[in-house]
Amino acid sequence: MSEKINLINLEKEVNKLVEQRLVARIRFRGITPWWGGDYEGKTSGHVDEDEIIGRLRWFLRTVYNRFCATNLNSYAEAEKFVSQYLGSTNSKSLYTIKTSNTQPTKSNCTDLPRIRLFAQGERNKPNSMPVNIRELIVEIYRNKKTEFDEIIIDSLIITLAFLGVGKGVNRGFGRFIPDNCAEATESVCDKVLNGDVKGAFKEFYTTFKRVTNCNRNNVWYESAVPVAPLPEGDSSDAIKVISCNTNVCGQLEAIQKAVMKSTFKTCAFNTKITDEGGYIHTFILGLPRHSKVTFKTNVKGYNLNVDPQNLDNIIRKYFQLNNNIKTDKEGNKYKPLNGITGYYGLRGVELAEIRRQSMYIISPFKDKILILPFLSLLDHEMEVSDIVHIGVHTNYKIADRIKVLVRPVTSLMNESGLSAHERQLASRNKNLSAGGLKQLIENYTNALQIMIRCWCR
Repeated sequence: MSEKINLINLEKEVNKLVEQRLVARIRFRGITPWWGGDYEGKTSGHVDEDEIIGRLRWFLRTVYNRFCATNLNSYAEAEKFVSQYLGSTNSKSLYTIKTSNTQPTKSNCTDLPRIRLFAQGERNKPNSMPVNIRELIVEIYRNKKTEFDEIIIDSLIITLAFLGVGKGVNRGFGRFIPDNCAEATESVCDKVLNGDVKGAFKEFYTTFKRVTNCNRNNVWYESAVPVAPLPEGDSSDAIKVISCNTNVCGQLEAIQKAVMKSTFKTCAFNTKITDEGGYIHTFILGLPRHSKVTFKTNVKGYNLNVDPQNLDNIIRKYFQLNNNIKTDKEGNKYKPLNGITGYYGLRGVELAEIRRQSMYIISPFKDKILILPFLSLLDHEMEVSDIVHIGVHTNYKIADRIKVLVRPVTSLMNESGLSAHERQLASRNKNLSAGGLKQLIENYTNALQIMIRCWCR
């Protein structure tokens, strides 16, 4: 007869083996709303391990690109390095990350531009709104002995605190900071808790270069892939810290409004929100970028004049006339014309939606807002020639003739595609209206600080 298994002792042995593999168990607290979603667009109640690992991989690749990579034409070299530790489709990860979190609660930060954009028609459905997660516990397990533990722990802390996880992360959602540094490497963790953002990045980079034996300092304008921001200096690719002593919802609003073309119009060019804006190059801040516009046409309707004419049939699907007659405050009767303007890819005589992750991660942190520029140039130079901007010109309050212009952004950057009125408006801030792509990226990076201050008063 076989001997009985002592389940209590077995459980102890299993737990002992698990604890031997445990690298760190860190308790985080949420400082901005979590907006992680599933494939149906619903907000998940669980901070997913895969989302953390994906964001962590991306960050480590940018750090490798900055200090190690010899080929900056693609992610291939950096991905090969990161895959040694976090695995790939062909290899197992040396680390396993497990998460658990408290039951999410309703967030007060719901009346924000980004939420209105992503959740139109869903604002009264709680399962699509951001939530607060008070506590997040992250456990890191090592599957075999490696010298990379400190890098994994520190990069995880930086990722959760400053880069975020979930949806809307580049504009402030999904930030978590350690509750204490008891089970983390103290150097980076302590600096995060003490509010020393640049010090945290500098300390991590020092560790990364020591462990990897890398000592390059690659520059963003020679790269086709993003490179991690520098912790010191005044260059365009250095971390920017802006004072913003308001609550988290106010900080998120300032971040999201700072990247809008309307803010550049009023804060950088001193124009009206309704003025033309083809000379403002917000495609640099990420894509897609579209704006819904409404024009008052006369009661007989409107004449849509498209330039170039061969796109007339394509453009008309972006503009729809509402045949309901309305009356404005002055007593004028009109029919509203609703349209969508912004940036698209030109594929022959067809327009295509284009996506590009923003180079700028903007993050609330205590009484500050951080701009983390993950810049690159060569990839943007390759893609910019195919981007066009749809804009609308009319000088009438009630118009029967609407002119829609589809112009390459390259002609807008060199001002050859601007109207006389646009040139006049553009002359108010030449640094942001004209120039080569490298110079414009630098100028827009610096201008973001001004845009944030416009809303952080």
